[in-house]
Amino acid sequence: MTTASKKDYTGIDIFRVIASLLVIAIHTSPLKDLSQTFDFILTRVTARIAVPFFLMTSGFFLFSGEEDSCFKFSKTMIFIKRTAVIYGISTVLYLPINAYAGTIREWAYLPALLKDIVLDGTFYHLWYLPASI
Repeated sequence: MTTASKKDYTGIDIFRVIASLLVIAIHTSPLKDLSQTFDFILTRVTARIAVPFFLMTSGFFLFSGEEDSCFKFSKTMIFIKRTAVIYGISTVLYLPINAYAGTIREWAYLPALLKDIVLDGTFYHLWYLPASI
């Protein structure tokens, strides 16, 4: 792809930085000590646009372009495989943390273990990876 044919998505790039900061805010509650109300508005209302934004932009970039359907299928399968590998490695890496935290005892039943692995991951924030697949 030449530089002349490359599309410019400056607006998306700028908002990706903002959305990244909003995701950090969701997980850290930065205004909690200043004002519970402002922290709630930031982390539980405003910042909640970040995750859907990332899901939408992932889909947009995955399916954008004028390739034929065979190439799009190939591109989609590559995305799914890469994301699944990242998800699998992350799930395995978090197993020792789960063992230390005692959550593995909750997996006494195979259905609960399978649900956690397929839908949630082995740690709470890993839900995004299977959701993006």
